[in-house]
Amino acid sequence: MRHLVIKNIGSIIEVDIELSKLNLFIGPQSSGKSTITKIACYCSWVEKRTAILNSNQESLSEKGVFAKELIRFHKLSGYLNNNSSIFYESDILTISYSHNEGVPVFKWKNRFNYKRGKISYIPSERNIVAAIPNWINIKFTDNNIRSFMSDWDEARSSCQKENPFNILNIGAKYFFDGERDKVIVDQTNRMLELTDTSSGMQSLIPLLVHLNYIYYSIYHTESPESVEDLYIKRTINSDLMLDVFGTNEPRQIFKLLEQRQKGGDDVDGLLSKFEKFETLVKHFSQTHFTNTYLEEPEQNLFPETQRDLVGELVRLHNLNEDHSLTITTHSPYVLSSINNLIYAHEVGEKDRGKVNAIIPEQSWIDFSKVRVYFVDKGTVSCLLDHEIKQIKVEAIDEVSNILNREYDDLLAIEN
Repeated sequence: MRHLVIKNIGSIIEVDIELSKLNLFIGPQSSGKSTITKIACYCSWVEKRTAILNSNQESLSEKGVFAKELIRFHKLSGYLNNNSSIFYESDILTISYSHNEGVPVFKWKNRFNYKRGKISYIPSERNIVAAIPNWINIKFTDNNIRSFMSDWDEARSSCQKENPFNILNIGAKYFFDGERDKVIVDQTNRMLELTDTSSGMQSLIPLLVHLNYIYYSIYHTESPESVEDLYIKRTINSDLMLDVFGTNEPRQIFKLLEQRQKGGDDVDGLLSKFEKFETLVKHFSQTHFTNTYLEEPEQNLFPETQRDLVGELVRLHNLNEDHSLTITTHSPYVLSSINNLIYAHEVGEKDRGKVNAIIPEQSWIDFSKVRVYFVDKGTVSCLLDHEIKQIKVEAIDEVSNILNREYDDLLAIEN
C-alpha cells in the first residue's frame, strides 16, 4: 500500500489517497487525473532510484532538481507554484517535497526490503508510433512519450513474422519485419501496415504489444550491462555488504568466508548471512514486478473491445502479486468492466466453475485490492461502495442519468 498527498499542482488543490494493486481515476477533462498519475509514477521512480542507488539522493536533493526532473519527464511545465507540495509513503521510504523550499526530504523505513521493478508510463499519445511511420528518425524531447517509444522499439522486436502477436479476439495479428509494423487482418490474411489500419487498431496494438513486453519479455530478455548498470551494481553490493556483514571491506568478508569453510564458530550464522546477501542482491539487481501507469486505455475502442481490453489488463496485472496498475479513464464502460471482474471474484468463491465459464478466473480481481477515485474541482472522492463491494453505480451511470433527465424534461414539454 502506498500513500500519496498532492497539494496545489496544476488543477489539483489537495488530494490524499491510498494506492493499491489496481487504481482507477475517472473525471472530466483537465480535472487532474493525469497529474495525479504522473506524480505517483514519478514518486515510484524516485523510490526505485533512491533505494538502488542511495547516493542518488545527493543529486535529487540539490535545490530544484527534484521538481526539474518531474516537470521535464512528465511535461508539467507551469503546474507547480510556491504552495505546491508532494508527500509519498511506501513500505520503503517517505518523500516530502515543498516547492517553496525546492529540496525533497527522504526518510528510510526499510531500504533493504525493496525489490526492483519495471516502472512504465503509457501516455495517451502512444498511437504516435502507428500514426507516424518514420517516428524513429524524428528527434523527440526526452519525456514520457520518448520513453514509451523507446520501450515500444524493443517490444515490437519480439513479435516476429513466424510468431505474430494476437490482438485480443478481434481477428488481427501483429508482427515487425525489422523495418515495418505489419498487421494481418480478418480470415483472408490480408496484410496492412500498422499506419494504414483503423484508429482503434493504431491505439490498441501499440498498447498490447508494449504490455506484453513489460509483463513477459523483460523477465526473459537479458540486456547488455551499461556503465551505469555496473556502477549501480557495485554501489548496491557495497551497501548490502555493510547492512548484512557490518562491513563493506571485501577482505573482511573473505575472512568470514574462510572461517565458514574451515568450520569455525557460528557457521550456521555465517551461512544465513551469505544467503541473505545473495537474496538481497537479486532483489536489487533483477526485475521482479511491473508498475504500470496507463492513460485512457479506451481510446478509439468500441465498448465491447474496451471490456475485452480491461479483462486482459487485469489478467496481466494478476500474473504477479507485486504488479500494480494505475489507469486514468473517461469511460464508464471501463468501470463497469472492472465491476464485473470484482463481482466474478466474489461469486467465484461460491461456484468457481460456472463463473469461470462466464469470465475467465485469470481476470477476476479482489475488491480489497481496488481503489477508484472521481477527480473533480481540485480534489478526489472515493467511488467504492464497501457495503456491496462494488464501484458506485451512480458514478458509472451519471452521464446516462443526465441524458435520461433531459429526455424526460423534453417529453414532459411535448405532453
